[in-house]
Amino acid sequence: LLKPTVVTNYEMGWDHGFTRWNLKFQGAGFHQHNQDLVGLSGGFLITSAGPYFLPSNVGDSDANGLDLELRGMLRKSYRWGVNYRPEWISDHLVPAAQNGVGYVDFEHTTPVELVKADFGWAHARWEMDGYLRYQSATRGLQPARNACTTLVPVAGFVSADARVAYNETNWLTWSIAGQNLTHARQVQTGGPAVERRVLGALSFTF
Repeated sequence: LLKPTVVTNYEMGWDHGFTRWNLKFQGAGFHQHNQDLVGLSGGFLITSAGPYFLPSNVGDSDANGLDLELRGMLRKSYRWGVNYRPEWISDHLVPAAQNGVGYVDFEHTTPVELVKADFGWAHARWEMDGYLRYQSATRGLQPARNACTTLVPVAGFVSADARVAYNETNWLTWSIAGQNLTHARQVQTGGPAVERRVLGALSFTF
């Protein structure tokens, strides 16, 4: 009998504004428990259309972490922010699903450290923002034969994004945004490399 996965979350946080320095701090600690994770470890069923791989419950997983953020303003026109999120995960999987075999492996595929930073400027109708993202080394899942997966290394990396916008009216905005600007192609997951992209947009509200 396949059991549903039950996810239980606990979180405690604290927010505080330092008005004298135009700063705002947000911090939280969290614990998550995943019970009866589902993976492709239930064997397979032979049918006229070919083998049909069956899911099964493969174990539990626990995550503990922090979410720390500091934001501020400079001279009214400038804004900035830094977010730091360390997370530690421990999987408790059946032997047949360990080491990323059964499409489930949070412990080895979740980076321990994630840092995000942004800096922006706004004046009259113009806006400019830059974003940096750092992710520590981890691993990713790639499909293998017989409905299995395998772990592949993902090196730590830094990516950079940017956006420039012009507010034509209070309901119409023109913008151009660049993603992954420092690399033409960058490996960020176990999937295909992420390519540099530049996007133009016209947005309106009503």
